[in-house]
Amino acid sequence: MSPIPVLVGGSRYTHKGDGIVSPLSLCATSAASALSDSGLSIQEVDTVGVVGTILDAGLSPAFERIYPNMPAALMERLGGRATDKKSLVTTHVGGNSPQALVNHFAEEVVEGRAGVVLLTGVEAIASLLRALKGGDTEAVDRWREEGEKTKDIPQTFFGTDKAGFLEAEQRAGLSLPVAMYPVLETARRAQRGSSPSSHFSLMGSLFDHLNEVAVSSEERRHSWKQARRTAEALVTPSERNRWISWPYTKSLCATIEVDQAASVILTTEDRALSLGVPADRLVYVHGCGDCCDHWAVTEREEPWVSTGMRFAFDACMRQAGLDIQKGGAKLLTGMDLYSCFPVAVEMGAEALGLSEEALLSLPRKGVPFSLTGGLPFHGGPGNNYTMHAIVAAVERCRSSRQAGKDEVLFVNGNGHYTTKHSAGVYGTKRPVSSSGPWKREDPAETQRRHDRAVRKAEPLDPDAPEEMALFSGSKKGGVSGIGAKVTGVSVSYASGGKKAPGILKEEKAKGGRPVKASVIGVLTGAGGLHSPLRTFAAVVEPEENLVPAKAFSSGVMRGLVSVDEGASAAARRLSLLQSIVDRAGPPANEEFVGTSGVLRLGVNPKGSLLFFFSPHTHAARI
Repeated sequence: MSPIPVLVGGSRYTHKGDGIVSPLSLCATSAASALSDSGLSIQEVDTVGVVGTILDAGLSPAFERIYPNMPAALMERLGGRATDKKSLVTTHVGGNSPQALVNHFAEEVVEGRAGVVLLTGVEAIASLLRALKGGDTEAVDRWREEGEKTKDIPQTFFGTDKAGFLEAEQRAGLSLPVAMYPVLETARRAQRGSSPSSHFSLMGSLFDHLNEVAVSSEERRHSWKQARRTAEALVTPSERNRWISWPYTKSLCATIEVDQAASVILTTEDRALSLGVPADRLVYVHGCGDCCDHWAVTEREEPWVSTGMRFAFDACMRQAGLDIQKGGAKLLTGMDLYSCFPVAVEMGAEALGLSEEALLSLPRKGVPFSLTGGLPFHGGPGNNYTMHAIVAAVERCRSSRQAGKDEVLFVNGNGHYTTKHSAGVYGTKRPVSSSGPWKREDPAETQRRHDRAVRKAEPLDPDAPEEMALFSGSKKGGVSGIGAKVTGVSVSYASGGKKAPGILKEEKAKGGRPVKASVIGVLTGAGGLHSPLRTFAAVVEPEENLVPAKAFSSGVMRGLVSVDEGASAAARRLSLLQSIVDRAGPPANEEFVGTSGVLRLGVNPKGSLLFFFSPHTHAARI
């Protein structure tokens, strides 16, 4: 019988207390529980893979790693000897890392290069912030001491150590997920031709399911957030649900301030049975897939889809005997689509061949598209969330087997800006391909097929501001950006980050000069939605107070803010709109002042207008 990879143990741990816990102690708690669940000891483990924490992922050159060698430190904490181990592995940054580790080591155990593998990960951001807020400045030093003894033991780093953005994108303020993902979200909405109100409804409906799962009796003890919210409340800004980056409220974003750890034990079916693991505890790895999109968002001709997801999901599902092109996703009994932001779920459904309407219908049929409640509600522990989803898949498979039901579950992880993708299929029964050898598609071949099939967009010239089409303004004035086509946008904001009415204006350029300008709509204070021009007077009430601001421009960008009107009549505002339509734009070189927020505009390669808002007063916190 050919070797088949199986998960024989799993554990996830959410620390909800007020105390300060170290990442290593959290990780050890979860790993020890996973070992106990499997019935195996640390002495039987020959390989340890740890998902790199956010603080240890090398994101900040100024911040020294807390744990130079977390796998070795963990091994020692669990009572093993790190120097005796065959392999110690730490991943680079990326939310795909847990599933990527499972995929890689599933092949390793099948090929005999590894025996019993412990895979684990942790984040203790909540404890870190609790320590800093409480004045405990020595907490990190104490954590660092935990890893001091094992720092020189050899280890291997896994994954790609490369920033997820271009320098030009970083200069435009798009280096953080809460800045870049709204570009992808609005790109998708623009390409689909959906109105903002209908898209808010879609996002609310998608995350309503996540919220429902998170507060369920099965998941509540694991979930970081336990309040049940309506779909409308999730997308509506409020005192407890502030804007993060338009169109995202806090409830639509991953919750990273958590103390959570999760672990699994991986080996082959034969080895597990020989070690005494009961057959009813085995969860089979049916398929694996890994692929990347073109690395930077501005290198993608169609940023509203994830081609890397499509190729990774296709490879994974084909190995599992579930051809997406033949409706294989309909045979899944559950899935956990990565949910850092709504657009990731939307792209994941599409990559599986499911429309958003079809996806939303699945829970009514008993097929969840989140096993945990997702990153916003279960908690988004940095790079390690997907390990929690994998453990949830193990738990669901086992409980269903006891109830006499079969499960075929899909899990995916996403790194950077829908850039790096890993997918897995798990089941209660041996895979359908078990008559032949278990064979994973070579990820390098998957990537080659992707890169041959998907053309890159033309590279940007970061030194040519006249070609820029993604802009950000600040309260100190000035604009910066990246891109290649079109444009102009204007908006004003009241103090405290509240939106006041603003005008969206599109300009088409030729040879670096604007040749045509037209008002395309307004950004209103009523729910923060974009409204077409014809509804301007109805949506914006005369009593609203506006913050004075001036026109601003840069390169081919020009804009005008509805300003200094106080309680003027709506007719005056319409007159102002008409004056903008009648002229090419405001004078150049005027400052953009009086705002407490950032507006970023993007134009995709096919010319659709993308935009979102990020208030300065909130952007620093997630």
